[in-house]
Amino acid sequence: MTEFEWHEGQVPAGLAVWQVHGWLADQTGRFLLQDRVHEQKFLLPGGHCDSGDDGWTDTWLRECREESQVRVVRESVVYLGHQVVTGDPQAAGPYLQVRLFGVIEAVGAPAPDPDSGYTYRRLMTSATLAARLLAWGRPGEQQARAAALAGHRLGLPTNQPPADSYV
Repeated sequence: MTEFEWHEGQVPAGLAVWQVHGWLADQTGRFLLQDRVHEQKFLLPGGHCDSGDDGWTDTWLRECREESQVRVVRESVVYLGHQVVTGDPQAAGPYLQVRLFGVIEAVGAPAPDPDSGYTYRRLMTSATLAARLLAWGRPGEQQARAAALAGHRLGLPTNQPPADSYV
């Protein structure tokens, strides 16, 4: 069984960063989730590092453009923490998943992800509901709180976002 342990501290030496995902907030304080209807689950935008990426931020910004057609204010991107993943039957572990936060600058028209060919629906929702829809348990709740705090620090109303909607 795959297990996840959330940490807000620095990434430990000696463990590979396997994926970079992040929490995207809009000016209303809502967060973007990918509604992957074909998989019957919600996910955060992100993915694996490519050889052409210059660090975690570049990986994440590229994945946001490719998967969700979202441009992020680069200067808003901050490190939230990481998960230590153990017991994943699809990858040798343990390994790390880095989590970032950023503010949405612009949202383009929905388009297929170049890697999968699927077009993901984009739900804008509160951090609390995002954690429930992700269904990651305590690690997801901890990430949602860290993301809401990061947005709040930038002046976003993450504690009182408007109603959910698809964009």
